[in-house]
Amino acid sequence: MTPDQAPEDQEPRTPSEKYMASLGKELIGLETVRISHTFLGVGGNSLTLNIILNRIETERGVALSPQQFFDDDKSSVLELAKALDAALAGEPAAPGTSDQRCS
Repeated sequence: MTPDQAPEDQEPRTPSEKYMASLGKELIGLETVRISHTFLGVGGNSLTLNIILNRIETERGVALSPQQFFDDDKSSVLELAKALDAALAGEPAAPGTSDQRCS
């Protein structure tokens, strides 16, 4: 991070941040992903979301809430990586974020 770069403009650092960013790069076609980027803000949609959720479940063995991807306060790479880490640690999902795939 450079001195004039805000923390939220950082590139992904943790394994989960890098994983979530790689999904955005591959499935949404992004060249650069910052931890502050949100799912909808970078062009995510319900089709992409279903692919991402299936990939996470297949590759990591956990399910994330689809609602989180549509909430700008919770859909940044940083927040989604935190949710992934919590799911991997076996922590319960936040209230109101049950796993229901969007159609």
